[in-house]
Amino acid sequence: MPWPTNWPACSPPTVPPCWNRSATGKPGPLYTSLSGETRAKNLLIAVSSHWAGRDGFLLDSSPFPATIYDYYGFPEDYYRVRYQPPGAPEMATAANPPARATPRGLDHGHWVPLVFLAPAGDIPVLGVSSSTADPQVQRRFGAEL
Repeated sequence: MPWPTNWPACSPPTVPPCWNRSATGKPGPLYTSLSGETRAKNLLIAVSSHWAGRDGFLLDSSPFPATIYDYYGFPEDYYRVRYQPPGAPEMATAANPPARATPRGLDHGHWVPLVFLAPAGDIPVLGVSSSTADPQVQRRFGAEL
């Protein structure tokens, strides 16, 4: 049975209504509606286009992924955000090619949407890279996930 899938894109951390709580006071309607769906989950798989595998996919094998600040020149408040849910190292290390496990952490492509979708940070997250692999390889990997 396929898992429920949503694709909330990240944006720069200062763009309302996706992130800037000081400007909007709350997340936008897309995140509000999707966050209710995440409460009953026991694993979230988050793909970031800010991390790319050359011939396959990289899976974060960190037991507690660090928050990665892969942006520059934003107000200091955006570097104080901590989103550190448990990881899913056992799932990462059990993956077959074209996936490869490596410890990394969650970049803003992972954690900006997750901070609204699962704000408590208590649901394990498997961070996944994008890939430059052939589209057929990418489709097979997605089906296997």
